[in-house]
Amino acid sequence: MPQAQRPCHQDRTPNQVHTGRSGPLVGFSNMALPIVKRGRYYYVKGTVSWGNKKLVIRQTTGRTVKSEARQVADDIYQQALNRLKGGTGAALFSTAALEWVQFKRPGITDIDNLKKISDFFRDKTVDEIRPEDWTAFCRIHLSSHKPSSVNRIRSTLNAVLRSASREIKLDKLKDNEERNVFLSVENQERLLAAYPDFIRPFFITLCYQGMRRGEALKLEWKHINFDENIIHMPGKITKSGMPRTIPIHPRVKENLQHNHPVFLFTNKFGQPYKTIAGPRKVHQTARRKVGLEYFRIHDWRHHWASRMVMVGASIKTLMDLGGWESESMVMRYTAVSDEHNRSTLNKL
Repeated sequence: MPQAQRPCHQDRTPNQVHTGRSGPLVGFSNMALPIVKRGRYYYVKGTVSWGNKKLVIRQTTGRTVKSEARQVADDIYQQALNRLKGGTGAALFSTAALEWVQFKRPGITDIDNLKKISDFFRDKTVDEIRPEDWTAFCRIHLSSHKPSSVNRIRSTLNAVLRSASREIKLDKLKDNEERNVFLSVENQERLLAAYPDFIRPFFITLCYQGMRRGEALKLEWKHINFDENIIHMPGKITKSGMPRTIPIHPRVKENLQHNHPVFLFTNKFGQPYKTIAGPRKVHQTARRKVGLEYFRIHDWRHHWASRMVMVGASIKTLMDLGGWESESMVMRYTAVSDEHNRSTLNKL
């Protein structure tokens, strides 16, 4: 009796979803991308394939509820599949940028950078953006910018594209610019003294607590426990979205001024700042007054991390107190002085 022939499956839809584990899960167009929870949000992580074409998916769903995240992941999968098929599933850059801002809550530098690039790229889909487009943008709009500034704008563009599962190689300029990201103790005190009385406690907090500007400006009195000498920062005010509890430095505690019933830090009229750019002008005035050529508000965070390293703080301590999510992110901030390196070497 002849054996039954096995059915041929070559005519099935040739797309696959890879989970990044031991091997691919072979299926059809309704295969689900895996979702994993990291912190508050669910993330999509996998690879969609169509024939010999593949698309790596690594992005947030922006959702904290699993059922909602599952729906977003299915939409992302379908959009990716359409792109691989040559359809019109790719999002406009303007749409991708808006979603990135909503889900990632970027800092003021990224927001400023996004304003610079949005008009140029807004009507292109993320799939249409090519390295030559970035080159043209730099030639037209960034010819007078320093390499470090161009590279920061490049990082913002890359972040938006990655959030939409678009990976392209954009040339990074060689940056030989040396930046003094931390101050000597003498210059630290000179700069703190140069700030007006109403805002000095804010900058003392940046100097001794290592907070981001936006985090400090959102601090409320209810976040401070003076009895236990701690500051509890809820997830809604931190960049990572994760709550953080840190000890309050004695100098910060003794300089806080109760000028507002809710917020710790206010402008000269006793009102909270409407944007995190608020204290920028008073900082620039103080910086010029003491003769510092370049020192941004955010450099107080560099300064704090560098000083912490000099007194022996571990990387884990910096991550816990400063709210960084990975060691690689912390290492960018831990420049130390030549004098400190020399003294450390002499201990051998």
